[in-house]
Amino acid sequence: MLFVRDTLEIDPLTASGVGAIDVAAFALRIASWSMARPRTHPVIILDEPFRYLSENYQERASNMLKELSDKLGIQFIIITHEQTLTTSADRIFEIGKKRNKSYVKQS
Repeated sequence: MLFVRDTLEIDPLTASGVGAIDVAAFALRIASWSMARPRTHPVIILDEPFRYLSENYQERASNMLKELSDKLGIQFIIITHEQTLTTSADRIFEIGKKRNKSYVKQS
């Protein structure tokens, strides 16, 4: 797999930061889902999908997820520690543990 910018080909494993690889992996997941026949339910679960993406790009990634959800009708369920990735979320659930008991709180 290569990234192409103008006529320059870039190997993401050697020339790009790992945030670019996170974005490429996400794009491949969406492409794979969209080409599946029969298509599965429009729910995609992602665990820390943009963990290596620079903080200054995380809000853009959050907006991208919201836009893809709206345009393609995909429900994204995301597990993340990055608050910035939740800025465009419809619902946010915080999961934690207090006194040895798990809890779920909707924000």
